[in-house]
Amino acid sequence: MKNLIEAIKKSSAKPAQIKSQWEISNSYCFNNSFLGFSGHFPGYPILPAVMQLLLAQLLIEEQKGHKIEVISIEKAKFLSEIRPNDPVTVICTNADTDNGQRSKVKIVSGDRAVSSFTICFR
Repeated sequence: MKNLIEAIKKSSAKPAQIKSQWEISNSYCFNNSFLGFSGHFPGYPILPAVMQLLLAQLLIEEQKGHKIEVISIEKAKFLSEIRPNDPVTVICTNADTDNGQRSKVKIVSGDRAVSSFTICFR
């Protein structure tokens, strides 16, 4: 897992942009050799949904300054493929609720929506 996290960090175009205490975003571009493409799918690599969830988790942890425990994923929609060398931007908007903390996540590539979901965490 450590190698995967390092590979994600190396694929970041620039440091994360903390827009407020509630919103953070970062851009990535994963090349053909990115570890997250391994085995998904041979000859036609796409970034797995679990990797998209991990991108959001790592971004939230960067904003919070500590590890988070993911409790659940809600309203997940994976709308489009992320292929090698596709630029992607992950945007997380956090909120505190009576039931804990949550972050609405949107992943885009240019003007194309890639995925959206809510991460509930503590």
